[in-house]
Amino acid sequence: MRMSAVSPRRTRPGTLSGLFVVVIAAADEAAYALALYGQGGPADSRVFFVASFIAALGGLGMAGLLVASPGVRSFAYGFTTLGGLVLGILGAFSIGLPLVALGLLSIYALGRVPGRLWRALLAGSVTAAVLLVVGFATIGPF
Repeated sequence: MRMSAVSPRRTRPGTLSGLFVVVIAAADEAAYALALYGQGGPADSRVFFVASFIAALGGLGMAGLLVASPGVRSFAYGFTTLGGLVLGILGAFSIGLPLVALGLLSIYALGRVPGRLWRALLAGSVTAAVLLVVGFATIGPF
């Protein structure tokens, strides 16, 4: 039995831009935690919501990076695009600029998904919008 010296090519579902989405979300989460720690005082519900939403952006960015299914990747990058851009614009004077970059990189990563599924993309975007609206309506004004 002969074995080939060349291994079969493995396909990777993620792209470098998908990796940057995860890295930016993690770095922004750390910067947010450090900024809050520097301010002192007890954290309110807004802090927990924003931190959880940034963690969700990182988690879905990781799903878009690791999962091979175009539907899952479209959903994940749809969520991170809308969520990153909206939260980035709302927090433009503190932690927002990296989130805007995350949203823009998510658009690029979405363009690299083969056979983009528009329903999954729309579902991810709508999910992010609903979570942001309900979250901020629940915790009150800034």
